[in-house]
Order: sequence, then C-alpha cells, then structure tokens
Amino acid sequence: MLLNFLLLSGTLILASQDTSTFKAKEVNITAKSNNTSHVWELSTSNQSLSNTFQLSDKVKFLPGGILLRDYGGAGAIKTLSVRGLPSSNTNIFIDRMQLNDFANSVINFGKIILNSNESLQLSFGFQQNKHTPTASYFTSPASINILSLPENTHNKKFKIDTHILIGSFNTLSSSILFRYFLDSTMSIAAALSGMTTTGKFEYDTQKDGKKITLFRENNDASQSQVSLNLTYQLTKSEKINLALFGWFADKGVAPSRILDNFSTPAARLKTNDIIIQSELTTKKIKNAELNILTKYTYGEFVFNDTSTTPKPLHDILNQHETFTNASLSHTLSNNLSWFATSDFRYATLSSNRYTHSPIRFTNETVLGLHLQFENVKLTSFISTTTYLNTTQNSNLVQVRSSVIPRGIACSLHTFANFEIYCFFKWTTREPSFNERYFQNYGNTNIQHESSKHISLTLSYTLLNEQPVDHSETLRLSITGYAIWTENKILSVPRNAYAISVKNIGQVETIGALAILNLSIQFNKWKSDFSTEIAYNATLDKTPLSFTYNQQLPYIPQLTIKGSCSVAYDILFLNINLDYASGKYFLPENLSQNFIPSYVTTDITTGASFPFSNQIRATIKIECFNIFNTTFELIKGYPLPKRSFSFGIMLFFES
Repeated sequence: MLLNFLLLSGTLILASQDTSTFKAKEVNITAKSNNTSHVWELSTSNQSLSNTFQLSDKVKFLPGGILLRDYGGAGAIKTLSVRGLPSSNTNIFIDRMQLNDFANSVINFGKIILNSNESLQLSFGFQQNKHTPTASYFTSPASINILSLPENTHNKKFKIDTHILIGSFNTLSSSILFRYFLDSTMSIAAALSGMTTTGKFEYDTQKDGKKITLFRENNDASQSQVSLNLTYQLTKSEKINLALFGWFADKGVAPSRILDNFSTPAARLKTNDIIIQSELTTKKIKNAELNILTKYTYGEFVFNDTSTTPKPLHDILNQHETFTNASLSHTLSNNLSWFATSDFRYATLSSNRYTHSPIRFTNETVLGLHLQFENVKLTSFISTTTYLNTTQNSNLVQVRSSVIPRGIACSLHTFANFEIYCFFKWTTREPSFNERYFQNYGNTNIQHESSKHISLTLSYTLLNEQPVDHSETLRLSITGYAIWTENKILSVPRNAYAISVKNIGQVETIGALAILNLSIQFNKWKSDFSTEIAYNATLDKTPLSFTYNQQLPYIPQLTIKGSCSVAYDILFLNINLDYASGKYFLPENLSQNFIPSYVTTDITTGASFPFSNQIRATIKIECFNIFNTTFELIKGYPLPKRSFSFGIMLFFES
C-alpha cells in the first residue's frame, strides 16, 4: 500500500507521435497496416482505442487466436492460450528479455503491471527480425513480444509516464516510467509499479435448486514491479544493453470449489522473480551482425496454509537459471542471408520437499537461410538439441540429443497488397520443473512433447490515403492450421496455484481464423472496427483412449471478438465484445464437466487532451461486463459481474 501512495505523488508522461497521421497516445487493438500475415501488433500508431490499463487486458485483444484464462478477476493469476496451446508453448519477451515459467509453470500476465507499453506483437512461424532472435524463438509455436520503452523519435531529452487507477474490488494501481536520454549514445529508463486489491465481489450460484448470491474474496493481493534499463552506444557498430526486472507478489489463495461465502483465505502465496540481463550487439563484421546475450533468473515460490491438518503446510521452491545466447546473421546479397543462433541454459531447483536438487542443462542451436526473390520470401532452418537432466531422488542423469529439420516458411505477394504465407514447423517442449516437482501435483514421469505445425494464411490489405486528413485502411486475414502432437503435456488447473499434469499420447488440432480490421479517419473523426472469429478443435487421438476424439479441457471450439471504437477530437468511446463457446474442465466430455458459454461486453469512454506541447492527459471511465453476466473461465473460480474503474494518465516529454 505504501508503494501505491508513493506513486500517487508522481506526475506523468508520454505523448509520442508516430510517423503516420494518427496521434500516438496508448496501445490500441488495431493492427498496423504494414503487418505481415503472420504478425499481429498492438501499437501506439493510432488514436487510443482500447484504452485499457492492465497488460492482461491488452494481450487478450491481440488478434490471432488468443484466449485469456482468468482465475478470478482482480489480483488473480491470468494466463493465456494461443490457438489452443497453453502459454508454456509461447515465448513471452519484454524488451527482448524472455520471461521464465517459474511460478505455476505459466506466465502470469496478472502480475505484470506494464501500463505504458509501446507495442505488443504476436507472431507465428518465423520472420527476419531487427536482431537474430534466440533459438527458442524458432523452436516454439508462437511468440509474444512486448515493447515497454518508448523510442526517442523526436530527439527529446526525457519522457515520463504516470498512471493512477482506482476501481471495483478496492483496487488501487499506479505506475511511473521515466526515460532519460543523456545524449545520442546513452539512455536510462526506470519504472516502478504497484497494485493492491481485496478481490472481493458478488457471484451467483445454485443451492438446493435455487439461485443465490454470495460473496467471494478470490485473491486479495499486493504486488509490485521494478525495472531498470541502460542502453549505451559504444561505437557506431557496437551497442550494449543492461536490464533488470523484478516482480514481487503476496496474495491470498481461495479454495478451489464454490461452497459458501468466503473471507480472506488462510492460504497465502508469495512469488518473487528477479531477472538480470546484458546484451551486446556488434556490426564490425561487414554485412553481418553478432549478438551475445546473457541472463540470470531467480524465482522463489512460497506457499503457506495454516488451515491444513495435522500441521500447517509450508512449501518453498527456489529456481535459478543461467542463460546465454550467441547469434550471428550475415547478408550475402540483397536476396540471400544466413543466420545461426545458439541457446545454453543451466537451471537448478531446490525445495524443502526433496533431498536432492534437480539440475537441467539444455542447448539448442539453429542454422537457417533467408531467401528473397522479387515477390517471394523463403525461410528454412534446422536445429540440434542436447538435453541433460538429473532427478530429485538421485543423481541419475538423463541425456537426449537430436538433429531435426525444424521448418520452412514461404511468403508470396501475388499482387499489390495480397499475401500468401505458409509454414511448416516442428517444435518440442520440455516439461518445466514445476510440472514435475511442484507439491503433490507434479508428475515426475512427465515426458517431453513434440509437435508438427502447418499453417496457411491469406491476407489482403488496402490503404487509401487522400489529402485533407482522410485515410482508410482495410485488412482481411484468413488462416487455416493443423497441429499434430505426440506426448501432449496437458495441464489442468486444480486450484489457484497448482495444476495437474499428464501426457496424452496423440493430439490433433484443426483450426481456422478470420480477422477483419477497418480504420477510417476523416478530419477530426477516427473510427476503428475489428472482428475475429476463431474455430479450434483440439482432440485426443490416442488409440484405445477412454477420451478418444474428445475435446481437450479448457479449449472452447468457437470464440468471437468484436471491437468498435470512435473518437472525435479529444473524446473517445470504445465497445468490446467477447464470446466463447462452452468447454469442458476435464478430459471426459461429460455434461457434468461442462462450463457454459458466455458473452461479455466492456465499454470505455473518456477524453485525451493536451495542456501544452509537452504535457498531455487522458481520463478514462471503464465498465467491464456491463450486462452483469455470471460466467467462469476456470471451474470453481467465478469471475466478477459488472465492475468499474476510473483512471488518469499523464504524459510528459521535453
């Protein structure tokens, strides 16, 4: 709480201007017109439309088949699923820093309080990036890249961004981001964020055949985040970046089933994560770029429950990981380039439950080619993998190595603004420490999974710019994809802090996406319309399985997202709709295991206005679930009905 009161005294920031005709204010839900068919981005290139504060709310609006999983509203764990795959199958990067899946084996977007993101990007397949990415970027199905630091596009000296938000569930959230550009060669950024909430809300349930209203305090939480970033241009061809991220949270954990009114839970969960990273980029070699990255991560996971018998439960997990990546890209000609990237990971786990500490070493090396000829772009690569693991019970060493032709991708521009993009990708995933060893829910016999992905996307973009401040952008994208997985790692939530893990022999996923974006600007009017329809059938195809040909848990077959945003001068209004069909919370597709479908509608309105050329302010009022829908994303964790928030953001640059 002290952190929030300190931040309340901060004064705020940003107001950066994009090269387009739209003013840059906040992250919005519309993709840039120059996006490729396999990359979708939320950026500050347009008038603020989504106007959301929390990163978890912003991520769910990314097109491309993203579904947010929420364990109970404010303060709760929030994860995501991409095309039916859990977040453990998706690389998450913040300013080129890859997050680890320490707590709960998934990335908890609810704890990341980055309210001043410059852009969010979801990519499939593989593309040529500004820097050759790590090997895990190529060997994972998808990646989400989060850019939180504003670029110095207007030769400003410093930028400050501050926000304050109050809302339902006694929620108070605040943050301040400061970036100072010493000169053209050095910049320093620092950010501090905090949030407190009781998480208390009403929900509807059935008792003795009657509808009753009870109170639930899902996750009272106090969490904070700190980050530091230093960038220094050593020479014209060399640059170094140093970064520090820290997340600290203390929250109550509600029981896993709805039984009655709940007060502050007796179970408490503490998570502390610290990441330190350094990165050196050099272009001293002609037509080549060398990138060396090192990272150290510490994760602490502490669970206490004073209500257990015969004695209180006290579990501690500490994880350490050292990561090094070296990557090299070389341009041979205007049409041909090659790249090589190699990851080295060394991780250890210590717990008060085990005598021995498991150790894991992995190396992934990727070699690839980029070929471009007129309207055709081609990328292909192979990889080598070495895996070494010791168990928690002995010093028995497990070793596995392989050389795999990982994938090939092709992009074809048949005529102006029309693109065909297809890729084939072979991915593998090792189970995390938590999936194997966490409390009694881990599975020490869990095996690695391997998947084959194939995807075809047709994309059409129409950009019509006219004089006198008038422009229209239309983008239509249709995607079909299939995924075949061996030894699928299935994670089913047991409660708000643990999952049940097992392998499924064979899983088949067939999916389709249709995404339409339309943006219109005319004088002071700006409007944006976005629709996404996603179908996903993820079925157990293991021969002789009791759940053969049945949908996997927590994956709805149909989701629909819609957004309508209108802005006139300083005023804006946004309406967002989210629909998900019914799903099952256990592998057995039985009626008693069914979670009904739901539709929610959110409305945001407010104003964004300048005080001067240097200071701009935005005031917002948000209403979530305006029609008071009662629904669940995770069984036993009802989400709040109608709720409100009020926020103020200030943007300053000089």
